[in-house]
Amino acid sequence: MALTDAFPGAPGVADSVDLRKGLAGLIVRDTAGNARPGIFPRHTNALVTARADMMLDIAAFEGAAVRGGGPLFIANAGIDQSPVLANAPAANSRIDVLYFKQNENGYNGFADGTITPIFGIVTGAASGIPAKPSIAGIAGAVELATITVPSTATATNSGGVVITQSYQFTSTSGGLLWFRTSTERDAFAAPIGLHCFVLSDGVEHSRGALAWRNASGGRIGVNRRLTELVLSDAWTDVCTVSAVSSGGPCSADWTMLFINGNSGADRTLNTRIVCDGVLIGVEVPYNAPLTNGTTGLGAAFSAESTPSAGAHVWKLQAAGVGTANAVLSKRAALTVTEH
Repeated sequence: MALTDAFPGAPGVADSVDLRKGLAGLIVRDTAGNARPGIFPRHTNALVTARADMMLDIAAFEGAAVRGGGPLFIANAGIDQSPVLANAPAANSRIDVLYFKQNENGYNGFADGTITPIFGIVTGAASGIPAKPSIAGIAGAVELATITVPSTATATNSGGVVITQSYQFTSTSGGLLWFRTSTERDAFAAPIGLHCFVLSDGVEHSRGALAWRNASGGRIGVNRRLTELVLSDAWTDVCTVSAVSSGGPCSADWTMLFINGNSGADRTLNTRIVCDGVLIGVEVPYNAPLTNGTTGLGAAFSAESTPSAGAHVWKLQAAGVGTANAVLSKRAALTVTEH
């Protein structure tokens, strides 16, 4: 390996490949240092939509293909209708893949036969369970959408035709990278410090050494009980929080006002936090002295864990020790915060 010729530099020295290798530093990369091709987000509207013929409407966008060690910046300046799908199969259905690419020819070993940017379609094979064809063998191609075409289709807006916006997003280095879902996010080999936004949950995340974290942190769920709850000597759910975690450390903080319901003796209140039915930390006991049955006592505690990214259920549970129905929860609250 060697230094490339700089740009700007001596006139006419840096060629296309030198330039794109330098520009690779401006595009978000994976842990192997590969620039990520895709679409620079303008909005969340569909880029590819149906028509009353076998063509497609492709909306304006800015994107980046990757070839020769760096990005090729490309734009669709307005609605394009050039791709034409093959006629529907005689039976069953097929999946077609729409892509864009910049053809290159006659320099640095590129031999596409033309230097024209194109939208291309790879036509899949008809089957009862159709498979998506690959575009991996098309150098520099960037997928935009898949189109499922049943045998009954006469146009892309026919019943049964399904257009899926399958393009991935890209971003400038240090920018905010969009993902549609946490599954798509987790499939990307993200370097430490990368910031992203997951459209499905509307949360910004940052990549730590071991996992993704909610970048802004903050409360992800709260539940309050304002009615009296008589506690048995078995574990009883006092407050429940159902929330989605991005995989970062979470604290479950709770408070409770409780009383010994004039049971004739001092009692003990046991408390704990469980996440998805699993104990977090330790069970915490509190003394519930005999009073007149109306004087409340306060309790508070915090339990921390790092659940996997996804939906979880946290519960504040309590039990009166020794005698059922002796201890009552008057008020309680459970707050879950991701850090």
